[in-house]
Formats: sequence, structure tokens, C-alpha cells
Amino acid sequence: MKTKLLFGVLATAALASCNNDDVVKVNNGKGIFFRTSLDNPVTRANTISQSNLDVFYVTAVGSEPVLMTHNGVRSTDGGNTWNCDRVYFWPDYRVRFFAYSHLDTTLVKIDNVSQKILGFEPAHTVSGQKDLVVSYNSGTREANEAGGVAMNFKHALSQIELRAKCSNSNIKINVRGVKLANVATKGDFTFPDEVTDASYVLRQEKWDNLKGGDAPSRAYVIRGDEFSLTGDAESLMFGNDNFMLLPQKQHKWNATRDTTGVYISVLCQIFNVDGDNKTQLFPKTAGLFGFAAVPVEIDWQPGKKYIYTLDFCSEGGGAGKPDPDPQDPTNPKDPLIDPDPAVPGKDILGKPIRFTVTVEEWGEEDSDIRM
Repeated sequence: MKTKLLFGVLATAALASCNNDDVVKVNNGKGIFFRTSLDNPVTRANTISQSNLDVFYVTAVGSEPVLMTHNGVRSTDGGNTWNCDRVYFWPDYRVRFFAYSHLDTTLVKIDNVSQKILGFEPAHTVSGQKDLVVSYNSGTREANEAGGVAMNFKHALSQIELRAKCSNSNIKINVRGVKLANVATKGDFTFPDEVTDASYVLRQEKWDNLKGGDAPSRAYVIRGDEFSLTGDAESLMFGNDNFMLLPQKQHKWNATRDTTGVYISVLCQIFNVDGDNKTQLFPKTAGLFGFAAVPVEIDWQPGKKYIYTLDFCSEGGGAGKPDPDPQDPTNPKDPLIDPDPAVPGKDILGKPIRFTVTVEEWGEEDSDIRM
């Protein structure tokens, strides 16, 4: 049995089924249904908005055993109509609803005592990373049978975009990739137990048991077609997707040979330009590329977008330091990358990269980083 409901100001999705054998203390009447909304939608390809939320799942608990588990709600027409997997009717007790989308549902462990996502790990490629959204509310037959249960979804991850520019017209920088190193890559999430309405703020502390940090071999890397930096900031994402990563607070790399601490590293060639003459300054092997790195301290919150803008060769700035792990971990023997690009721990051009950070409500946050 399938139920279709049209969306009004808030999207309405019915939970549908033909079998009620597993429901206890049921008051047969109008089936449980939801009114859904989503905080701060954006248009990047791998983010969820109200129009591209094609499926979400609901697990519900109350005074009796779990009422429903991973009950799917699906739309194939941009949220205009929804087909729902199973119909449930209101029991005679208050029901707590936990909703989620864009994750492996086998990671979701919900009962009356604990409500968690265990071992969540964003895909290692940016194109495979998805926007995780979650919602919580509770309801009763008396209060919600007629109007449904409002489910306002919150973005549970942090969105990261990297950009770069070169502020010196006498320096030419060719770019072929970017690396984000030493951030945690796996963790557990505890669902909110407060209504996630528009005023609710999802906190970083909902994520714990973080793993995978301080491991350069697990760095997130993006490669693409070569281009040259200009005086205007350009994206280093090489496509339409941004990083979707675990909210976390981590210390920055100490800019030495040490491989721990968070840093951003740009795969590039750096030239001094004098008219028609070019002299390669970095890496030291002509024709090859090298990773130029800058330390970054992070404090990422759920639902925020952080834009880091690296400013090469700005006034008082330079081009960072050689990456302490100078290879691409996704292709360690890449012949285009100089394995010994410069003296470890020394400034590439004598000064650090400058940068700025912007945070926006997706939230979104910008950072300009002086190289």
C-alpha cells in the first residue's frame, strides 16, 4: 500500500504500510505522518535541500518496543509527492521520532536507551561524500494525528571549501591538486533529544569517539586539470562538490618535519616571471610539481560552511613550507610529484602563506590564509 501527499509550505510525508502486525496498543485512526523542512539549504552538488531530499528514514520509540525501524519515505519528483514504505497508527503513548538521510542505515542504532550513529565515515573522495541530515521530534495521537509531526532537518556535517589566489604578478603558480591532512575521518554521532526546530543548534559535541586524525596516509586529496592562479580567489575543489567532513576541533601542524597536526597543501609549481622569462622556484626539480603546505587550526561545527582562501605571495606573505609528507597518498608513486621538493621545515619563498576563514550559515565561514 502506498500513500501520496502533496507538499505545501512544509513538505508532508506519510509513513505507509499494509501490515500492522508488529504494532502494539494501536488506536486505529489516521496513520502517523510528518511535515518536513530543512535548515539552510545550499546549491552545491553534494548538499541536501528540500528539492533534492529524495529519501529519509524514521525510527520511532516509546514506552513499548521500537515502533518502527528505518521506515523509508521516498520522492522521485523533487518532493511534490512521496511514496512511503509502511503505514503505522498512533499507539496510546508518546512516541519519539528520529529521522536521518544519506547514510548506511546499518550504522543507526536506536532503542529506548540510546540513539546513535556508530562508525560514520565520509567517503574518501569528495565526489562520494554526502550531506548527512538528522531530525528529532515527539508526538501523541491527541496532539499530532490531525496535523502530523513537524520534522525539521539539521545538517550534521561541516562543509569545507578551499580556494586560492596569487597576489604577486611577478609570480606564476600552476596548480594540479590540493590536500587536507590529519583531520579525523570516522566517528560516532548521538541524536538530539530536543526538538530540532529552527531555533535548535546542533553542537560539535554530538560527535565523539573520533578516529583517523594525524594520519597523512588518510589525507583527503583532490586532483584535476592544471590551471594558473590569478589575483582573484579561485576554487581548488576541481568540480562542483565541497568536502563534507566530521565536525571537530584539532590543533594545527607545527610547520616542521613533524607530520602531525592539520594542514592544507597545494600541489603546484611556482615560477619567478620576468617578461617572457620564467624560473622555477618550487619544487627544485624542473618540470615536476610539489605540495606547498600551510598549518590550519580547525574548530568545525555542524551545519557550518568553512571557506579557506590561501593567499600566495601577498604583501608580507610567501608560499608556505614543503609538505612533511610530500606524496599524494592516493598515488604515492606519481612521477609528476617531486618526492624531495625543498628543504623540510624552511619557508618556500621566505614567508608563510596568509589566509582568511569565512563562516557562513549553511552556515558558511571563510578563511584567508597567507602563504
